Amino acid sequence: MFYTRAVGQKGNALLRCFADCRTKGRAQKLDEEALMSISLRRLRRGWYTLRRLARVHWRFLKDRNFAKLPLEKVNLTPTGRHATFTLLLRFNAKGGFALGLARKDHRTMIRSLTCRSLLVVFVLAFMGEAVADPPVVRNVRLKYTVEIAEIPTDAKTVDLWIPMPSENERQTIRLLNKSELGAGRITKDKTFGNRLYYRRYELPSVTGGESKSAGIAPIKVELVYDAEVREATVAAAKQLISTKAEVPAGEFTPYLNDSQMIPIKGRITELARGIKLPPGEPLRAGRAIYDHLVSTMVYNYLAPGAGKGNAVWACDSKTGDCTDFHSVFIGVCRWRGIPADHVFGLPMPPEKPAGEIKYCHCWAQFWVADVGWIPIDASRANKFPKDREYYFGTLGSTWLTLAHGRDVVLEPPQQGPPINMLHGPIAEINGQPFEGVHWLATYEDRQESAAK
Repeated sequence: MFYTRAVGQKGNALLRCFADCRTKGRAQKLDEEALMSISLRRLRRGWYTLRRLARVHWRFLKDRNFAKLPLEKVNLTPTGRHATFTLLLRFNAKGGFALGLARKDHRTMIRSLTCRSLLVVFVLAFMGEAVADPPVVRNVRLKYTVEIAEIPTDAKTVDLWIPMPSENERQTIRLLNKSELGAGRITKDKTFGNRLYYRRYELPSVTGGESKSAGIAPIKVELVYDAEVREATVAAAKQLISTKAEVPAGEFTPYLNDSQMIPIKGRITELARGIKLPPGEPLRAGRAIYDHLVSTMVYNYLAPGAGKGNAVWACDSKTGDCTDFHSVFIGVCRWRGIPADHVFGLPMPPEKPAGEIKYCHCWAQFWVADVGWIPIDASRANKFPKDREYYFGTLGSTWLTLAHGRDVVLEPPQQGPPINMLHGPIAEINGQPFEGVHWLATYEDRQESAAK
């Protein structure tokens, strides 16, 4: 029942666990077998609507994995200094639980509710988590820095590929420091058309007793852009119009075939056959796949095995991060004969006019005749249930598209295997994949449009 790791910062996994449980009776008193402290900033309309859930505090969560704990021993100890109420969870050995609310001193029960009533409060709380709405248009100055700080002493050549955001119907990009990048060149991979900055470094040879490590400076490259990112919505996806199952021969082959981590036969096929997909109707089938994943998976980027885009693992674990959610979506679409693609981008939170970017986000898109590509973000919809409709067919200005595709062959081609997911720089030293390349991006909102 508690089959996934629960992440304290969001509490979404715990909410999913609540939905799977059944209760008998009401909370009678505080039981330290299970205790969670929740900070609430405002209450509105009594007990049934929470204005905002500020923070969930967990101090003890053994290995952050409920699956390894007997239900009767789950212990969540309050640590929040500003907690005004305490939610009590009393588990029994059969997996049932009772819920109640206590005062700040954790001793006096001020109200006891049935499971159904408190679940309503919880659903409203998590659905109403404060997330700023992204603007329709976002203009930013973006700096993308790549560095190899430590180069092996036996290195003779370093090949470096850096993905570059491309212009499309949703974003306008201007590279501002092209004159500083003359030692390399801008290329495109031949399958997906991803733009890349490529440079080869020929390292000096060692002479006599000279220490080679002392003569190799770190490699650092900075790309500076002005970008205009626009929210894009596919109206047909919102209306779920009737569509034809027609795919031009050859053109969409890369979006219909297996990839290393998305094998269509086997587990993907088993899952696909268990989803009630309408005959024909690729748009409505895509929506059915999306709804199935949002309803049955739980977002948890900390789950062991998450983050690799392994569709088979995600089918079995029913959890993972954005790469895992969308690998499953892509696999089921391709099984059905619907072209589907994996897209990677840089997050720019709308509530922060400037900040650092240390990771990529990803989403999927599927292609339908007479409509085109339709974006979906099942992992965000799972984290933020109130935005479930929004994330089917809308891609906001929060995300700057960087690259797309799976099993990417770079240009010029790398000597190593195809790149599972191109969401950051790739390096090879002496023709061998090298993991010691790091990146960091910063952004700052601007008034001036990049389109000028």
